[in-house]
Amino acid sequence: MTREEALKLVGSTALFERMLTANAALCPPKSPDLPLMDVLRAQDPKLHLFNASPRKFYVFDHQAERLMLCTVDELARLCLYLGAALYAHEIAAIVLKQEKKLILAALDPKIYRFVMDFARFGVPKLNVQLDLNKQADALKVFLQDTGAALLATLAADFTSPELKEVFLQRLQVKAPLEVELPPTKIIRLSIEALVREDPSWMQYFS
Repeated sequence: MTREEALKLVGSTALFERMLTANAALCPPKSPDLPLMDVLRAQDPKLHLFNASPRKFYVFDHQAERLMLCTVDELARLCLYLGAALYAHEIAAIVLKQEKKLILAALDPKIYRFVMDFARFGVPKLNVQLDLNKQADALKVFLQDTGAALLATLAADFTSPELKEVFLQRLQVKAPLEVELPPTKIIRLSIEALVREDPSWMQYFS
């Protein structure tokens, strides 16, 4: 990272704080063997300096890697947005009152509006069929799992193997995705969903 890039990053306070939080979760300080360290410090207080080691700092350069700045709750919510987006055309075609009630119970109105206002125009009609013979909670879990599988496909574009590994661990994909969407489209959907939840997310992708 150049000095100019570092200054620009520090100048973007909100983004920098997100990165600090994400890095703290990714690189927790190693806990030394405390009893042994106490003995060594008693003999020579300077010895504990040898335990210090430089910690890697991730700047999440790639747009896909910026999704690592999501909290656990934000990531789960994003998965639900994306899972619903894959079935946008099927959801938009629902006319039966009972089925629409089920969808609204599984998604909540905000995500439903995302599907109707944005996803059905931004996602091509795919060869998928939504099973509505589920309870709302089961449907929600299914859509979240689908969204997680969709997000997992972005890991192939990560520049850091460590970030890729952690990202896939967080997503805990239950089954591979049977359809394909271009990474650029997945990222666009993700940004739109995150910004709808919190407009400040726009600055993290600028």
